[in-house]
Amino acid sequence: MCRCNEAVLHRGDRVTECAYSNINMIKEGVFITPPTDNLILPGIIRKHLLQICEEQGIPTEIRPFTLEELFDCDEAVSSSGALCVPVSEIDGKPVGGRDKETLHKLQIGYIDRFEKEVGVKVYKRA
Repeated sequence: MCRCNEAVLHRGDRVTECAYSNINMIKEGVFITPPTDNLILPGIIRKHLLQICEEQGIPTEIRPFTLEELFDCDEAVSSSGALCVPVSEIDGKPVGGRDKETLHKLQIGYIDRFEKEVGVKVYKRA
């Protein structure tokens, strides 16, 4: 049985976004996100992730990327309501899982930002 939590949208080979979130990737320690334009909504969490990258010293690139690049990325990241959840599979093919350190920096940075904004701890650290 196949379980799908999100759909990656694309125009030809160009990845645009997901059904209800932005899609980003990490390749060789660089956070890559598509540019916002007539095909891609800006997304508040995308904005926060770019700010967290700057705070954490994670290099960023804002550029279009292809399905081929997405399948070959070190981590694929969907960023709506789930606080920077990694994508593990697309079309039944494994994706990512090769840069958990950078992904963890983004996740912790996002959780810290969220907790500060709402004034409530939601994540217990070891």
